[in-house]
Amino acid sequence: MTKKTKSRLRSSLQTRQLSQRLHSSFQEAFHLHQQQQLDLAIPIYKEVLGADPGHFDSLHLLGLAYLQTGQFLLGLQWIERAIAVNPNYAPAHNNKGNAYRELQQLDVARTCYLKAIEIDANYVDAHYNLGGTLHALSRYAEAIESYARAIEIQPSYAHAYYNRGISFQAVQQYQEAVRQFDIAIEINPDYAEAFNNRGNALLDLGQIEAAIKSFDQAILINQAYAEAHSNRGAAF
Repeated sequence: MTKKTKSRLRSSLQTRQLSQRLHSSFQEAFHLHQQQQLDLAIPIYKEVLGADPGHFDSLHLLGLAYLQTGQFLLGLQWIERAIAVNPNYAPAHNNKGNAYRELQQLDVARTCYLKAIEIDANYVDAHYNLGGTLHALSRYAEAIESYARAIEIQPSYAHAYYNRGISFQAVQQYQEAVRQFDIAIEINPDYAEAFNNRGNALLDLGQIEAAIKSFDQAILINQAYAEAHSNRGAAF
């Protein structure tokens, strides 16, 4: 299973001038958002927007908050309003892509991630999310390249190595998949999913004993990891 999309919570630093009171309200909402207190942050973003309907950061972050609560259509509406105010902010297009991906509109999501990359060629989250979407579209070779670009930008990106390994598995390049999982594990030694999928790739290579050891390690990290237990049983 591939790792999910990535969003980063940040303001654009392009906020319009607000009164001191509204500026304080926005900062309060942003702080609550950082603390994942979304039910408290959302009404304060709306308060700011009631006074300044074109406040970009409040529009964008309100949309992101709704995405984070699983209200994808509502989140999408607010993010699109933010993009109408400032169409050149890559994270907004990335989050728009995340919304469409959750809504299973993968081709539209792909277009959004490409737009984010057009704006900021080094925006690692957009490359990563594009890779996941391409994988879901069964465009595995392109997914591998997108993950490679994310890794080029952020060489310590364990999830990107992991997902690249999944895509290599999909095209039956199992040795290369193992190599990607090994790098992910080197970066994060407690990466149970990487050990599990490494075991699967080793099984495909006929290396049963090595696969069992990999499943064992996944279970050692997470004793409740049902898939690793099942895969270990299949290996035996």
